[in-house]
Amino acid sequence: MGYSRLITFMICMALSVGAIGQLNLPLTQQAVNYFEAKDLVSAQTAIVEATQSATEKDHPYAWCVKGFVFKEIYKDLENMDPYSTNRDIAVEAILYSMELDKNGEYRDSNIKILKFLASTMYNDVVQSARTLTEYTIDEPEKFYQKYKDVWRVIYPEFDYSFKDTELYRVLGEANNKIYKKNPAENI
Repeated sequence: MGYSRLITFMICMALSVGAIGQLNLPLTQQAVNYFEAKDLVSAQTAIVEATQSATEKDHPYAWCVKGFVFKEIYKDLENMDPYSTNRDIAVEAILYSMELDKNGEYRDSNIKILKFLASTMYNDVVQSARTLTEYTIDEPEKFYQKYKDVWRVIYPEFDYSFKDTELYRVLGEANNKIYKKNPAENI
């Protein structure tokens, strides 16, 4: 297990390890156990079952674990695929955990997971802008909007002026290169 992955996991788990037995979340605990055994597929199955069960579906910890497990699946098994549905599921799970977490007990863990996911979305913006073609012309802006949607949850007052300007400058340069490759075709 990588150092940063272990730290994030431990933060998430430290919030509840002492209390998980008292929380009566056996399916969520089973997912954590599978994760600790490095069995992401079984952890995924268990946490999906947990968040659909009548007894665990309304607990923010179950959704925090779901977000973490799906983030790890995205990171480890999909090699940072910009079209990952697992990343989207992770974001949705964390947002729902935050909604359920009225006391803010899991806030720090949820924010750390969201920051990681948002950073990967921003990396997608940069990569797609660098490799822009006439076929992928809309991708940087789509990735940028996803990034902003998540980042706004973490930092609601963040000013995007500089990032907006930088993105459109880079996109202008990339579009100019596309045009110059075949100006007759790109009128």
